[in-house]
Parts: sequence; structure tokens; C-alpha cells
Amino acid sequence: MWIQVRTIDGSQTRTIEDVSRKATIEELRERVWALFDVRPECQRLFYRGKQLENGYTLFDYDVGLNDIIQLLVRPDPDLPSTSKQIDVQAKPCSNSPPKVKKTPRVGPSSQPSTSTCDFLIDPGIGLYKVNELVDARDVGLGAWFEARIRSVTRASDGHSRGKTPLKNGSSCKRTNGNVNHNSKENTNKLDSVPSTSNSDSVAADEDVIYHIEYDEYPESGTVEINVKDLRPRARTNLKWNELNVGDVVMVNYSVENPGNRGFWFDAEITTLKTISRTKKELRVNIILGGSEGKLNDCQIRFVNEIFKIEKPGAHPLSLADGKFLRKNDPECDICGGDPNKKCHSCSCHICGGKQEPNMQLLCDECNMAYHIYCLNPPLDKVPEEEYWYDYQGFLLLLLC
Repeated sequence: MWIQVRTIDGSQTRTIEDVSRKATIEELRERVWALFDVRPECQRLFYRGKQLENGYTLFDYDVGLNDIIQLLVRPDPDLPSTSKQIDVQAKPCSNSPPKVKKTPRVGPSSQPSTSTCDFLIDPGIGLYKVNELVDARDVGLGAWFEARIRSVTRASDGHSRGKTPLKNGSSCKRTNGNVNHNSKENTNKLDSVPSTSNSDSVAADEDVIYHIEYDEYPESGTVEINVKDLRPRARTNLKWNELNVGDVVMVNYSVENPGNRGFWFDAEITTLKTISRTKKELRVNIILGGSEGKLNDCQIRFVNEIFKIEKPGAHPLSLADGKFLRKNDPECDICGGDPNKKCHSCSCHICGGKQEPNMQLLCDECNMAYHIYCLNPPLDKVPEEEYWYDYQGFLLLLLC
């Protein structure tokens, strides 16, 4: 099959042909080196929000035909020996092996109506309470994801103590458009500064480790993260007349496909323009966090979904107050990632059912999944062989 590799700023896209789904990430890095002249140790590869780690294969990450892998180039100086370990700890999916078949996202009925998760528990240390709803930043992407604090501990000598280094990457170099200078006062500017900029609060909490669980990515398990990459859950949807040039707010943006729904980033508003009653133009500089830089002059499509950034000390939320979930990029464009809706694209290609993903086979030719009992003839169990052909010798299926 073939896949595409695109730089994080979208300036370069290359096609890698004749690549196997069983190819290792190390082999992929060599191919990227040949195309982009970027050494493997300087590459950070991302696919669907996950950083591709050595020791796994494209099949492990469910990379399919013509899929796009993003490349973030980092500088080449000698890094501290602990930097890689710290960097991995801060990512949503890095503490557990990647799941080939994702479990359905948490639905409305997945959480009991009353449980201990509904109540806030003061751990006696740190800024945030156990079971508090927060936003957590993926250091690799710079995006924020909804999470819940499961426990709070003191940082041991082996932890980063809140000093996770962020490497410089290649940021977008597009020229800013004309800024629409608004004469209104930037009344939200102070309130909209990201909580990570509150140095006093961060310094007081830097020796605390938060153990969190991502609301919509339970397959990631419990992840350790420090206070620099946490803040209270966003809960205020700002109206158009509440926005001002210079405000820092939370917006939804897709780096890979700017016209589609993506992830949630901090952004500084550069242009506000009302074209008509129903059409508005909003341009921002996307803040990737730390020293990763910015993506300049990005047009935001979802202008009615702009959230205020909450600072430390905001009223703590728990599940008793509601879920407070924002809309993210759906795992499937056909069914929108609805776990209760049948889909012949992201689930069994025959019945469309999403049940029993462990009983599905993945076709290496069409990249579709099939329940073993939906095949013709059906199978009694998942084949033990790594490669399996159907009775016609036509479909090459890989174990999922």
C-alpha cells in the first residue's frame, strides 16, 4: 500500500509507496529520512493524535491505505537522558500500547448515574481535587483534551517535577493577513490568558503528579501529568460580541484538514470580521504550547464554538455538574463516531455492527473489518495464522 507524510505546517507532503502494514516505525523513519532529509532522532511522527513510537508497526496503529502521517521536526542538539521519558509520560496514549481496534467512545450510558466519581475529594496537596474535570494538554500536539483526575501524588525523584521540556518544531511560516484592528477594549484579555502562564500557581504545584483519565479515550488508561499541562475544564462558550482582537481563547482547528473539525487549541485572535448576519470571519494564531511556536493566520470554521480559558482557582467541576464535553474530530466521518450507530466503514463491513471488535479480521487489501461469523463461510474462531486467505483465496486478512 502507500501512505502520505505531511509536515505539521502543511508545507510539504510526500507519498511513500510500497510500504507494508507490518513495517516497523523504525523502518518508516528511514523512509521519511530519505524523503525529507530529517534524521530519525529528529522526527516526531503523529497519526490520529497519537505519537508513533519505536517498537511498534503501522498495523499496531491501524494506519491504512493513503492515510496521512504528520511529521514534526525537532532540533538536533544532544537532549538530556531523561527528556524522552518525560516526553512520553505527558502524552495521552504513550503509557499503554496502541489499540488497533479502538473501543467506542464513552457514551451517555457508560457512566453510572451516581457513583464516587460524582464527588470531589480533597487530596490535601495540589491545586486540583480527585474526580475534578479538567482539560489536559497533549505536549506533542499542543491540543487540549477533556480529562478527569483519578488520583494525586507527590513527585518522586524520578519524575519531572513539572519541568517537562518542550522541543522546538517546525511551525507554520505563512504570512499573516491584514489584522482587523477592533476599537473595543479587550475586556477578556486577562481572563483568557492560559492557566499555564500563571507562574505562581504552577510553581507552588510543580512537585505534584496528577493521574488522569481522558474522557473520550479510555483506552489510554491512567496517564501521569504535571500541573503545567492541566487547567480547569472549559465551560463558557463565548458569543461573537464577547470576542476581541488580542484575546486568547480555545478554538477547534484541524491542522491536517483546516476545513474539517479537529482538536482544541489555544489561539490568539488576530481578525474579527462580520461579513453578513450569518457569515463571520475569525482568524487566529494557534498556540502549540511551550517553545513549539505558533501556526499563524489560521481561519476558524466553527466560530460559534469559542470557549473561554479557565484559570486555576475557577469553580471545580465534577460529573455531578455534567460532562462538559466539546465536539472533537470524529473517529469516522460516516457515522460520526456514534457507538450506537451501525457503520459499514469503521466497523464490520458486512453487518455494520460495532460489537466484539476482538472477533474482527482486518483485510489488508480493502482495509475493512469483518466479523468472523459474518464471513462466507463463517469461522468458528479467530485463525491462529498471521495471514489467512478466504476459501476463494481472494481476501488477505490480518488478525486485528
